[in-house]
Amino acid sequence: MIISHKHKFIFIKTRKTAGTSIEISLSRYCGDQDIITPISPKDEKIRKKLGKQPQHYHKLYNHMRAQQIKKFVGEEIWKDYYTFCFDRIYTINDQVCVDKVGRFEHLQEDLAEICDTIGLPFDGWLPNAKSDYRKDKRPYRAYYTAEQRVLIEKQFAKEIALFGYQF
Repeated sequence: MIISHKHKFIFIKTRKTAGTSIEISLSRYCGDQDIITPISPKDEKIRKKLGKQPQHYHKLYNHMRAQQIKKFVGEEIWKDYYTFCFDRIYTINDQVCVDKVGRFEHLQEDLAEICDTIGLPFDGWLPNAKSDYRKDKRPYRAYYTAEQRVLIEKQFAKEIALFGYQF
């Protein structure tokens, strides 16, 4: 998670949506007073090569929910800063609460649009962090039984409807 006072944006890191790669890439643009939460030691090595490391995160952590972040920064900053994430945990009381929800399947295009909006010179670079995390590279649909698909469709019905996903 990043709270950039320098560029007035809040990146809410979600699970399994290239969040670590996005966070490392965006860290390059952070100022000395910006908040950068820690990531895994392996991924911190990538970020350290860029001259960045976790800073000012105190009680903040990776994968914080939007509601917690909003409470921490306050209403004024939340409204004033550009808030975004990629595809999950972006609601408060079941209402989308961020300015932009990028889609993992449009990662480069959506991140380029976000960077343009907040005035960052995004060059398309993402470090491919955690690319070795999942050994089986089959499409996600190949993993699930019919019973599991029904459970997932129920659990993520709002996301499926919001993005027009077909399972």
